[in-house]
Amino acid sequence: MSPTLQIESATLPDLPVVVELLSRQLRDHGITQSTDTLEYALRGILEVPARGHVFVARLDGQIVGLACLSFLWTLEHGGTAVWLDELYVLPEKRGDGVGGALLRSALERARQIGAVAVDLEVDVDHARAERLYEREGFVRHERRRWVKFL
Repeated sequence: MSPTLQIESATLPDLPVVVELLSRQLRDHGITQSTDTLEYALRGILEVPARGHVFVARLDGQIVGLACLSFLWTLEHGGTAVWLDELYVLPEKRGDGVGGALLRSALERARQIGAVAVDLEVDVDHARAERLYEREGFVRHERRRWVKFL
């Protein structure tokens, strides 16, 4: 029997597993973030839905992936936009459609809130992720991202 995939909104009881998955995701990209900070940021979305949305992917009840959205108001897009902050699937579960299902749920949520665009970034060496986004109709937006931590 094949495993059952469910995409659901994350809830506070999911927080420990989601924090662990996000920690793995960020470590994979060479980003160090404390679990306390990740939990704080996730709670900020889960407890204030106007800030964003978090989806989890469950295979037979086990969380194997996530998608985190942040909601924005932008001049460039002319109103509400969504930043796909993170999309992560456990390496051993990749290639089974989990990432695509999470992405389609994220896009549907963006439509539901009236967003006119969804933005994201991909590390330059993640061709597999780029193919996923291209299949879902994303187009490359040539820019360099900058950040200053305060």
